[in-house]
Amino acid sequence: MAKFKASFRANYPHLCRGCKLIVVDGTQFVNPDHDRTLRGHLGTHPVTFKQIVENEIFPEVCLPLADLCEAGSSQKNLIVCVCKSGVHRSVALKAAMEDAVVHNLHHGSEESLQTLDLQKDEWSDTGKCRKGCPFCHAGSQENRPTMKKAFDLLRDIVLSLIHIS
Repeated sequence: MAKFKASFRANYPHLCRGCKLIVVDGTQFVNPDHDRTLRGHLGTHPVTFKQIVENEIFPEVCLPLADLCEAGSSQKNLIVCVCKSGVHRSVALKAAMEDAVVHNLHHGSEESLQTLDLQKDEWSDTGKCRKGCPFCHAGSQENRPTMKKAFDLLRDIVLSLIHIS
């Protein structure tokens, strides 16, 4: 992981400057792209999203989140979810952890969290669904149970890091 972090810092210095780099390695999951019916969709498609969150290794894969800096720290957190192509596993992981991070670190303030998909520009070039795809919206009705499960699994990993004096 040290090699990856060094490479990421070298290639994205503007993102890494002043940040604690937390890497969540999605390559440990089976690639959902093997299912041909899901290839044109993102990791937030209900089938893919559920496969990732309900996988027995999901909490273990997300353990690096325990190293987040506490809220109010002068150092910001940069969570990088990685996989092979940045379409399925990393997108699912990002969506799955957002609520736990916002709730535990930022008192529920979504404005405190910025997300970025580095491969997003490639999605349309490779035939992946567009932003308006009704299946791949993380907040869809069909994804709500999976989002809740992800939150429940991650709340103990992303402990409330708010310093109490």
